[in-house]
Amino acid sequence: MKQVEILDTETKEQLCFLDKVEPHSTISDIKGLFHKSYPRRYPARQALTLHPQGNLLKDDEVLQNLPGGTTAKLYFRDLGPQLGWTMVFLSEYVGPLLIYLLFYFRVPYIYTPKYTFTSSPHPVVSLACACHSFHYIKRLVETIFVHRFSHGTLPLRTMLRNCVYYWGFSAWLAYYINHPLYTPPSYGERQIKYALFIFMLCEAGNFSIHYSLNSLLGEGPKCRRFPHPSKNPFTWLFFFVSCPNYTYEVGVWVSFSIMTQCVPVLQEEPVLDEDVEDEVDESLCSHAHHVLPHKVPAEGIQTVILSYNNRAEDQQAGMHKKKKKKHFNMGNNI
Repeated sequence: MKQVEILDTETKEQLCFLDKVEPHSTISDIKGLFHKSYPRRYPARQALTLHPQGNLLKDDEVLQNLPGGTTAKLYFRDLGPQLGWTMVFLSEYVGPLLIYLLFYFRVPYIYTPKYTFTSSPHPVVSLACACHSFHYIKRLVETIFVHRFSHGTLPLRTMLRNCVYYWGFSAWLAYYINHPLYTPPSYGERQIKYALFIFMLCEAGNFSIHYSLNSLLGEGPKCRRFPHPSKNPFTWLFFFVSCPNYTYEVGVWVSFSIMTQCVPVLQEEPVLDEDVEDEVDESLCSHAHHVLPHKVPAEGIQTVILSYNNRAEDQQAGMHKKKKKKHFNMGNNI
């Protein structure tokens, strides 16, 4: 029988002393005994080391194989609140699904009041909402029925950071796509259909890889198998990369950006007060309505802009010539 002394990593004070511990007990067993003395410190929250600055001991390490005599001295560090992986992924994926719908239905206080609960006249906006919702519903279904997690928990602070990324990116994307002044893609339905086709292919490939990875875990916690291509053509990407699910994920978002022709990272919008924003929106819309017809090809718009620029340059050149002539006359008078 062995004795185990558990000390605090920072204060070096004794937290627990375990007597008559079986030599073949594992670190996981030690964490269970420590949990009985400190109910709030459940095993997933505990980190045990041999030295204050040492590496964490794995749960399957045996007590008798650790250095030391009859009394083993371990140091405890609190890892903070932990959450299971299923809860982590559900929290990360439910948020973007609901946040995007808030922008799609244009609930109050997102855009100006006159656009509250209005809908976009462009079909691609509704299509983008359907694709975005499908993507995250697929992720939720995979989390519940497909994924098999190898690690038990994740720190709460890490989960909050991940949620900020997923939720913030979804809000940023949804703001521009569902904006009242959003304009459809330049190449029309052809661009939308091609991008939608690539989007669905990448979604199918992503699901195929996740389903393939699901079968890698064998019997026992230490049994692992390497992924390999199967008869499914989407898994043939294993010949080239180790994790094709991320390759397909990149393809999903690239095709989604092409379909909507919206890249929020490259967008820059000034922050205006609500009243000023109303005036800007109305002036822009009314100016476009009176100056240009409703259906003007891109070449026509470029021609108008170029003619306007040429006219401005001619005016500047004329003013410059008048100034030179005036200075020349003044020189003659002198």
